[in-house]
Amino acid sequence: MLSEKEKPQWTSIRSKVKKKNYLELEKYCKAKKITVSSYMRSLIEKNNPATVPIKKAGTNNFRFNPLEDKFIWEIDFDDGSKEVIAEELSDTFLENLKKSIDKALTTKKEEIDKRMEDSVNMPRLSKLEGRGENVKS
Repeated sequence: MLSEKEKPQWTSIRSKVKKKNYLELEKYCKAKKITVSSYMRSLIEKNNPATVPIKKAGTNNFRFNPLEDKFIWEIDFDDGSKEVIAEELSDTFLENLKKSIDKALTTKKEEIDKRMEDSVNMPRLSKLEGRGENVKS
């Protein structure tokens, strides 16, 4: 028997739509052999309005699961929480991702003409107006 925490919790959502739109939706659902409510539920779950941007700092962490021969990608946030980004990643996917990241970083270094290993990209600096002794900041 499922505990109270494990039981799915459902709630109804209502919305008013134009009759023409509803009839088109109903016709579509009949053709697909699905109910209107299951179609609406799938739209909501697909678009997941509860997803919000994360504004926290953390580090990427890739772990290997030897039982399934797959990798797990998670973020370890500075506040101690963790979020799994993807599971069941293959080694070929990660190798391809690594090549793509390396290529992008190399392109950036070439673009900013970085030549020394310990140099950093400089922020945009305000230019000084005027010339010589009459320089104004």
